[in-house]
Formats: sequence, structure tokens, C-alpha cells
Amino acid sequence: MAEEMVDVLDEFGQKTGRQVWKKKEAHAQGIRHGAVHVCIYNPKGEILLQLRAKQKDLYPDTLDFAAAGHVFAGGTPEETAIRETKEEIGLDITMDDLRFIGINRTDKIIPPDNWLHSVFDWNYLVCRDVDTGTLKLQPEEVADVIWMPLDAFESDLHDPERSKKFTPHQLYLYDMAIYEIRKALAERQK
Repeated sequence: MAEEMVDVLDEFGQKTGRQVWKKKEAHAQGIRHGAVHVCIYNPKGEILLQLRAKQKDLYPDTLDFAAAGHVFAGGTPEETAIRETKEEIGLDITMDDLRFIGINRTDKIIPPDNWLHSVFDWNYLVCRDVDTGTLKLQPEEVADVIWMPLDAFESDLHDPERSKKFTPHQLYLYDMAIYEIRKALAERQK
């Protein structure tokens, strides 16, 4: 996949008017940029997780949110959520499907190359009951997808050994998604 340009963001997540190559500059130099996470859940209270491909540079063979990616220069987080969901797992979603649940800022050293990952993540929920057998996975990104009951997901995240199977986002990001899914499920039952 060709390298893409990303917008440089200030300490408040606003575009500065400057752009850089995402991995070559943004990651290597710790330049703040934007990304998204798309968390898909179904009415049964399960979360759709992707198993990251073995050849991924970062966190291969770990479970992660259904889709994620960098916001390209000039793009919006919503456009990115729609694009990445289609590219990574072959699922078509629209702006109307997206439920914004928050932004988090991460400044974290990523081994083995010691990148300073300085990013604002826009986080979205999508409620969709999907037959995983119908999804077309992007093999260089995603090895598999699974539905996991929300209670099991939460329990595994808070267990020191079982949590190792997940991409090591800050726990509050996963906890925020769990809280917002439970809130959305409760709203559906009213």
C-alpha cells in the first residue's frame, strides 16, 4: 500500500495547515496526527473484533476493534471510518451508521522502532448484526474476525494474562467502548 499524507494536528486536535507522510515522518518524529477506531457491536451484546494479520508491523496476531486507520490529509474522521471499515473487513457503512463516542489523545512509544505515536483517535460505534462469513477481509491487514460477548471481552481485558491477546490500547479506550455499547443496547431496549 502506498504511503499517504496526513494532516499535522495541534495539541487540541485541530489541523495546523501542514501535512507529512504518515509513517516516514509522523511516526518517526512523533508528529501529532489523526486516526479512527470503529467498534462494531450487535443487538445480542457482542463486539466484532479483528485479528490483526501476522505481517503487520505493529501488534501482529492481536485482537483489535473491527476497523481502524489514519485520517488522510484533507479527510475527515467520518470518511476514514467508512473507508477503513470497507477496506479492512469489506463492510459498507454510512455516516448515519456512525455513533461518535469520543476522542482520545495518545502519546506513546511504540517498540521495536521506538516511534512516538502521537495521535488523536476519533472513536465510533456501529450497530450491525453481520455474518462474519460474508465479510471480505483485507489479508495484509486482517487475518480473521470474531464475535465476542461483551462480558467476556471485558473480563479478558481486565485479566493480566488474557489481556495479552488484545492490541495494547490504553485500557480506558476499551472501557469507553464497552460503556458506550452497553448504553446503546439499553437505549434500544426502551
